[in-house]
Amino acid sequence: MLSVARSAPPRVRRTISRRTTSRTITTPPTARPSRALGAGKGPGALGLEGEVSKQAFEEILGGTLPSGEGVAQVENRRNGVDLTFSAPKSVSLMAYVAGDKRVLSANMAAVQKTMAWVEKNLAEGRKDVEGRKVPVQTGNLVYALFQHDTSRALDPQAHVHAVVANLTQMPDGKWQALHADKIWSSNTTIGAVYHAYLRAGLEKLGYSVELKGKHGTFEIAGVPKAVIDAFSQRREAILEKAAELGIVSAKAVTGSPPTPVIPSSMSMTATAC
Repeated sequence: MLSVARSAPPRVRRTISRRTTSRTITTPPTARPSRALGAGKGPGALGLEGEVSKQAFEEILGGTLPSGEGVAQVENRRNGVDLTFSAPKSVSLMAYVAGDKRVLSANMAAVQKTMAWVEKNLAEGRKDVEGRKVPVQTGNLVYALFQHDTSRALDPQAHVHAVVANLTQMPDGKWQALHADKIWSSNTTIGAVYHAYLRAGLEKLGYSVELKGKHGTFEIAGVPKAVIDAFSQRREAILEKAAELGIVSAKAVTGSPPTPVIPSSMSMTATAC
């Protein structure tokens, strides 16, 4: 699962799907994030590679470069985009219940490879051309990775936040606001890339996987569905609420039995305060 979120002052997230909107806390009090790791080509140009301090990253999110220069300092400025990569439940169970920590390394590697793909193919700024704002591919992002180990219901749930600052360096060397439209419109593709890298990484460790849905979603073969369901409290709560509200998938329109809407491998979220 991958969530894509716009980052603003950091406490409240508005979750947006095609049918519903809800408000939740961005980070559960019990979550244990890893330290911020500066990633992407942008941090190298800014001297922020490796472990990044909270203050330095907050300044970058606010559009202040290490030099003190401000970028895109406008009213209601967006701080950036939060891409949240959530591993299949069976992957989390093998890592946190069965104790195979190699799985977590494979998951982080998949995230890093996916973000490299996003950076190369989707990072853009904009420039003025004859009075119009025209997208320009830049090939660089400034982001940090944070690893969490539980869902909001405190089930085992390996997921990584790739918090992308609203910055990119243009071909002329100037820093300006990130044009993130291609990232938003490519959410399904990003999810498919992530799942492909994760499947490959797990298979190298000796696991077999079974495809379970669209866009390459899967589970590790041999993990019983009953066990997956037992550690999926949020999914069960969503299914119950969807059934209560009468929310069904598009398949119901074609004559198939009504199916409650649940989060797909890619969802869209926006962060605001």
